[in-house]
Amino acid sequence: SFSVAGATFDASNLDVTYTSSTQTFAITGNTSITAGSLGKVSVDLGGGSTQGVVITGGVLTGLNATASLNAALAGGTLTATGVNLVYQPASGQTAAQLALSGAADLKIGSNFDLSLTLGTSSSPGLLIQGGALASLVASASLNATLAGAAFSASNVNVTYVSASDSFSVSGSASLAFPNKGPNLSLTL
Repeated sequence: SFSVAGATFDASNLDVTYTSSTQTFAITGNTSITAGSLGKVSVDLGGGSTQGVVITGGVLTGLNATASLNAALAGGTLTATGVNLVYQPASGQTAAQLALSGAADLKIGSNFDLSLTLGTSSSPGLLIQGGALASLVASASLNATLAGAAFSASNVNVTYVSASDSFSVSGSASLAFPNKGPNLSLTL
């Protein structure tokens, strides 16, 4: 096992290669971390086109992997499969962190199923610091039925606040009532 950004990676049977000319170790294989309210996050070091863990001259110079999770947050379930996970070293006032980006799904109750985008590789939307979820910011789209009316939204902003274990959603949406009822444009 090893720790990065406060998260402990538990693994066995990892593959390690060493390149003497650059004094570089590359570590690949399957592992997992436990990250506070996210629970267990499965990690594939070197999965897809990622490099895994790279240590050069005794210093961690990179961690690039794919990750999958299924977490209970604020009464909902956040799931993601094959999202990108990278290590971002401490910089200025920002602590070292693991950053996740890619497609996810947030299901709350039986009516709300949001398709999320957890940022991009250059601006990740889910950050783990000190081994726990530090922030989650995503864009989302959803279609739901509320009291018989069709509620829809696209490109709304979703933010998770860990201190209160709650989500906030902001942006534009619409509410269309059946049987020639009014159609409303909403600002959340």
